[in-house]
Amino acid sequence: MKILVTGGTGLIGKKLISKLNQNPNNKISILSRSKTNSYKFKQFYWNPKFNEIDEKSLIGIDCIIHLAGENIFNLWTKRRKKNIYDSRINSLDLIYNRLKKLKIKPKILISSSAIGWYGTISDDIERSENMPNFNDFLGNLCYDWESSADKFKNFNVKVYKVRTGIVLSSDSFMLRFLKLLSYFYLLSPISKGNQYFPWIHICDLVNIYNYILCNDIEPGPYNAVSPDNSTNKKFITELSNSVNRKIIMPNIPQFLINLLFGEMSKMLTNGLKISSKKIINKGFNFEFKNLKIAINDLNNN
Repeated sequence: MKILVTGGTGLIGKKLISKLNQNPNNKISILSRSKTNSYKFKQFYWNPKFNEIDEKSLIGIDCIIHLAGENIFNLWTKRRKKNIYDSRINSLDLIYNRLKKLKIKPKILISSSAIGWYGTISDDIERSENMPNFNDFLGNLCYDWESSADKFKNFNVKVYKVRTGIVLSSDSFMLRFLKLLSYFYLLSPISKGNQYFPWIHICDLVNIYNYILCNDIEPGPYNAVSPDNSTNKKFITELSNSVNRKIIMPNIPQFLINLLFGEMSKMLTNGLKISSKKIINKGFNFEFKNLKIAINDLNNN
């Protein structure tokens, strides 16, 4: 299978390509804004900001995996919001329009999405894939993101949208930074700490993409979160325990998080209970269902 990956040099992309390369029948290529090919696999140039793409990258492709997107964990200035939006939606529209121009019809599109679809709020209602998007920045971003993916249905493409939770990886800056804070007894839960923390081990996330690719399951959105419905307090506790530290600091007050991070603080002070039953019912088995086991695994890798 000939697979084209956007965002292939990112945290998830590198891990996914490594997994896909284990199948000798897969031929992987990536779209990159760098004109220098410094990777082991085929690289094509694109720059969605200027509507540029090497059209040779699209010839003969069977599957597109769209992971490209600017880091959302940053201050949400007006300019940052536009970059977050454009890096996801406009880049996908660029691919769609070029496929239409070239009359190329791949078989599968797997597009990254996010649990931000359900909003940056907190309650005890379990969110499943059939629920509508929430009317806030992330909810509307995910709606437009998935709508751009759904355009590919015009080519009779099977369209999958992977609504991803907080990705836990030993290579992520977030996890390394939080562990460092914990080591010096500076880590504590945020706000009340009872907000849900919908997480997924990066190996399980990569396996979900591969599972969708290798199995003829129903197209549509799939939540990519662990079945373990942990809270922020549980996550902070397990992370501190993993480095043999106790939590001695008081909870970080919500007003301080709001002051430091502005509108983006809602991602830290809120959290929802997200269901992963749909992908499980399609036959997928999570390797890391337990937060403690997941963190311990990442500490050893």
